[in-house]
Amino acid sequence: MIFRRKQKAADLAAVMSELEQAVAARDGGRTERAFNAAMSGLQSATGTECVPVGPRLAALLPAFPPTGPRPMLATMAGFCVERGADPAACAEPVLDGTRRDLLDALEFARRWAAVGDAGDELPDADEEIIGDALMARLGGEAHEALRLALAWCSVEQWQPPALAVLCRSAEVRRRHASALLPACRDLAALERHDLKCLAYALAILDDEPLVVLHRPTGTGFEVRIGGIGDNFQLHTL
Repeated sequence: MIFRRKQKAADLAAVMSELEQAVAARDGGRTERAFNAAMSGLQSATGTECVPVGPRLAALLPAFPPTGPRPMLATMAGFCVERGADPAACAEPVLDGTRRDLLDALEFARRWAAVGDAGDELPDADEEIIGDALMARLGGEAHEALRLALAWCSVEQWQPPALAVLCRSAEVRRRHASALLPACRDLAALERHDLKCLAYALAILDDEPLVVLHRPTGTGFEVRIGGIGDNFQLHTL
């Protein structure tokens, strides 16, 4: 469960319309107010209300600035998927955002390592590290440096919404997993982010052909497996 339910708030459909209009108008203050209202309304919404809202929230992700609360917006869409919204309708914006932040976090690590001593460890993923000294170390254009730093600090926040769509649709996994898995594994290997659940979800095999040999009888079987992510799960089954 991504959110906990609260008392009934404003009509969610009306709140969503206001958020969409605010984003389209590129009105920062109005967007922030509508965003907060949508978050509050979502926590008290029924499953029926969440079903149409999930794709609408996901569709807003490309319009949100990279330095804005995009992971939280994705989390709201993921919450709707948990309540019954179509994972395939929400997947592309959510997983595109996930992939972008994975790649930006890797670029952050590359720039960090390119400057300083060889034994200089990567910083923890904490927004308290973001300051003038870090921006100077990353170099390049200031807005880009901020985007990379924020991705380094917030990339784990994409994991719950990504799991929401990946774990509920084999088709989503088939379409998107191969594009995300290498970056996920590369970032996890740096040992500054806990991305184990995302890596497992991206590695799940669906409709995978397999040859099974029964040694005592010398019999072979051609089978297909699905929803299995590693050898431990396969051996258990």
